[in-house]
Amino acid sequence: FGEQESPIIIRSSDQTAQGLTVLQAGGMSELDYVRFDGLSNPDRPGWKLTGAVTFYESPVKITRSVFQNNVSEDSLNTVRCSLHMADSVFRATKRDAFDADFCDVVMIDTQFIDIGNDGFDVSGSTARLENVTVNVAKDKGLSIGEHSRGTARNVTVRGARIGLASKDLSEFQVDGARLEDCAYGPTVLQKKPE
Repeated sequence: FGEQESPIIIRSSDQTAQGLTVLQAGGMSELDYVRFDGLSNPDRPGWKLTGAVTFYESPVKITRSVFQNNVSEDSLNTVRCSLHMADSVFRATKRDAFDADFCDVVMIDTQFIDIGNDGFDVSGSTARLENVTVNVAKDKGLSIGEHSRGTARNVTVRGARIGLASKDLSEFQVDGARLEDCAYGPTVLQKKPE
């Protein structure tokens, strides 16, 4: 655990550090006041991940933390686990900010700022979002897909190509959304032919 005046900083000055990976931890990981800055994803012969920070089959609670300037496919990727995130920020990501596959996600009071692709994207997951804001995402602001179930309350998306997306047999119930300067607002689509 860090503190407001002295957060834990995991940083790469030249964006070559290959991030943090937690595999099958066997218990809950908790991060509070942690800053992940300028990380890339693990990329070694025969083993490559998409996330600068990855939790695989490892439940995690993240509060008051920052993911910024990461140059990976996903700034944070969770797979087959639960995530509870609150009071956190994703900023200046090269590609996607948050990606979850087969997870249970709760995200509260979290911001996405200047995102290179998707802000929030889940597949085969359940998701509950409250008080989430996206300020500039070059593709989708908030997206659920591949038979996901999601609810969102009091969300704002500004400056995204697609504000809200529900893909491939997903259900997305939204109460109190504000969409500004998006090329497309709420969108329902089939992306994958299978």
